[in-house]
Amino acid sequence: MDNDEKCRKMIDDIQGVIAKASDRRYVSYEHHGRRVSVRSDLKGRHREHCLCHVCFDFKPGKEDNCPYAQILFAFLCLPGGPTVSPVWECEAFRADADKLKEMKKCTE
Repeated sequence: MDNDEKCRKMIDDIQGVIAKASDRRYVSYEHHGRRVSVRSDLKGRHREHCLCHVCFDFKPGKEDNCPYAQILFAFLCLPGGPTVSPVWECEAFRADADKLKEMKKCTE
């Protein structure tokens, strides 16, 4: 086991202990292969809150994806870091009418 793996395991163990010892409003679960903790009322609701998912410039996996989304994604992929971080405020946000319609269908 290399140092990165050891650090990830240690972080997973610590997060598990914290989640068990803390208020029951928080849950710990596996997300994209990583053990994470989240407020139970927010679990699985990232897309509802994140501006990126209804932004014209958000094109994950494509060369012309929003540069801010790319930077945020790179940060979220760092070992031991968070895996999800909704964007509530963004200077570059441009609403995409089609994405807004699709999101509305998903939340009805």
